[in-house]
Amino acid sequence: REAVSRSEGGPPRLVVVVVWDGGGQNVLAEYPDAWPVVRSLIPKGAWFERFTLGSSPSVTPAIHTTLGTGAYPRHHGIIDLKFRMGERIVPSFEEGPRYLMVESLADAYDAAMGNQPVIGMVGFRTWHLGMIGHGAAQPGGDQDIAALMEDSLEWNLPGANAGFYEFPDYVNDVGGLDEAIDRMDREDGKADGAWLGVSLTDDANVLRDSPAYTDWQALVLEEIIRQEGFGADRVPDLLFTNFKQIDEVGHRWTMNSPQMPSVVRASDRALGRLIEFLDQEVGKGRWVIALTADHGVTPKPSRSGAVPIRNAKVVSDLNETFGEGLVRAIRPSQIWIDLSPLRENGFTVAQVSRFVAEYTRGQNADDPSSVAETARDQPVFAAAFPSSS
Repeated sequence: REAVSRSEGGPPRLVVVVVWDGGGQNVLAEYPDAWPVVRSLIPKGAWFERFTLGSSPSVTPAIHTTLGTGAYPRHHGIIDLKFRMGERIVPSFEEGPRYLMVESLADAYDAAMGNQPVIGMVGFRTWHLGMIGHGAAQPGGDQDIAALMEDSLEWNLPGANAGFYEFPDYVNDVGGLDEAIDRMDREDGKADGAWLGVSLTDDANVLRDSPAYTDWQALVLEEIIRQEGFGADRVPDLLFTNFKQIDEVGHRWTMNSPQMPSVVRASDRALGRLIEFLDQEVGKGRWVIALTADHGVTPKPSRSGAVPIRNAKVVSDLNETFGEGLVRAIRPSQIWIDLSPLRENGFTVAQVSRFVAEYTRGQNADDPSSVAETARDQPVFAAAFPSSS
């Protein structure tokens, strides 16, 4: 209510939800000088610094769907990047929104307004579609706008999702990417095809995870707002966007890397650019932005004292102990198993659970001597629970 009341002349014409993927409070606290735009906005809006909403696992598709629906994962159904449905392990949104079990805000609002609002989402993966909802899969719904990257260097809308959302194919014609890459290349004082010492050509994904793509996404957002008429009339529109670079840098280099403040600054710069554009295109006082994050980023283990868990070794040891092919998939909070080799070898799910609960750091290392002798018998997991099936 506080945010909306700041819009002049009644309801805002456009509500924009901006998610800095991974940009939680621990990242902001680590680099306090990297987000001046956000800092300048705090006195003008509502800022929640000590608010905690617990949800596990705190992963992108689950939390973005919570942002879009207001429901916890146990209710909206998107409980992880992938999950088990009968005998299948399915990805969250690669098969469309079929596993989303509740209405999103956009679903309900669009239906109540006879599909008059313009509703859209610009993100990087299908994982972000939970913010927007079902699109045309909703009875009476229409194809809301969606543009993703999804393991590509170009915008797209992969797989089954093309039937439920509308992809604005003009976005790949938006200029400015080459200039952003060149500007980023020169920021460290050398035009050498590298970003802070990391080659931009050896691994194409490095480029997508860099500030150049943050800058390009800001330009793409402007073009979508302009061409699709977001905020052009008195019917309030909804636009959701995810800037993924903070999260990707965190996975690739951890929070304590020179790349992290660079992408935080780029995300902040993109927010400032978006605000200036909205003032010009929609009009001052006629729009509202909500900025949030889905989670924070993991620091270097040497900084936090954490012990990385080597999932491949966990899988290898489980298969070796209970039967080849036992583990179908592993996630931070779950291990999916095939019961067939378990039964063939005379084991139970409870025995697998006990093995995991007693699994040690020494076992998880290729070379146990690399682990301090006093730590080799420490359990890797705090607890493990067998399923009921």
